Amino acid sequence: MCIRDRRIDVLKAAIVGAAGTPYAHGFFMYDVFFGNDYPDQPPQVEIVTTGGGKVRFNPNLYSTGKVCLSLLGTWRGQSSESWNPKISTFLQVLISIQGVVMSEDVYFNEPGYEREAGTKAGAEKNEAYSNIVRYCNIKYAMIEAIKNPLRGFETALRRHFYLKKEEILKECYSWVERAKTYKADYTGLVGTHNGEWAGKFSKEGEYESMLKKVITELEAELQKLSPPSVKDVVKQEDDSSQKVQKQVSYQEETKMEIEESQPAKKANVEPKQNFEQEEEDYNDYNYEQNQEQEDEYDDYQYQNEEEEEEYHEDVEQDQDYEQSSDQIEQELSLIHISEPTRQAEISYAVFCLKKKK
Repeated sequence: MCIRDRRIDVLKAAIVGAAGTPYAHGFFMYDVFFGNDYPDQPPQVEIVTTGGGKVRFNPNLYSTGKVCLSLLGTWRGQSSESWNPKISTFLQVLISIQGVVMSEDVYFNEPGYEREAGTKAGAEKNEAYSNIVRYCNIKYAMIEAIKNPLRGFETALRRHFYLKKEEILKECYSWVERAKTYKADYTGLVGTHNGEWAGKFSKEGEYESMLKKVITELEAELQKLSPPSVKDVVKQEDDSSQKVQKQVSYQEETKMEIEESQPAKKANVEPKQNFEQEEEDYNDYNYEQNQEQEDEYDDYQYQNEEEEEEYHEDVEQDQDYEQSSDQIEQELSLIHISEPTRQAEISYAVFCLKKKK
């Protein structure tokens, strides 16, 4: 897979066809987009390897790029086959495309046609569809891929075809031998999906002849490949590291631009001087903080002293009031008046005394 710079929601994926299938060893490219609703909803996937829209590689792989798969929500399958955000993954999508779609049963991937499996007519239709896939696999997923590798896949593609070239050619030549013995029927669904190729291959011996020619062209391209070097691998790893670094630093670019727009500091300031200045600023900050805390503590202490003085004054006044009240009561006791009148006179005299003070 290859992720675009600054867009981790868009990537390209290469799926190599499994040996023993019409897609064997082909380098099939796919575009993938993860929407804002992922993983609640499946990603969007399109096949890029279509020969410029000239071939439909499978009933589920359209020449327009559409990938028809229930896991992607592009086909109504059973609930167990649909996307489940709790357990479904993108890896599951890739495996389903390679293992289920890009299989040897090409013709039977069309819904409703699986009932023809095991019949002579079904086998001949599947062979015809598979012949088209085999030829176009060599032409577009091998030769075209080698001549025009997609950016980001150059090293992986070159290593794949160089290291497996003997195995690839062996399987391709086995397809030529197969064409001599297996019958193919290019009518019906096969002609509907790939009319141009079906029209060519339906002619006697045409498929075998064209297959030999395209294999010769593939062999020539494989011979041109140079052995993969450690330098290529290291370079690819360095490029990947740079991409990762770009993605990580992307979120910091705005901050860096703001800082760069501010007046630049003097260029002759040494790192040591900057450190001393930072240390001095830090000490000044601590001094100011401590001074503020001391001032607040002094204010608190002063406030407590004032409240304590007021308290003692109130206590002294209460004591004076109590003594005055006792004195007035003793003086009035010498006068022969009624008890209610005496109490009223005492209260009034104390009130006047408080008001005067």
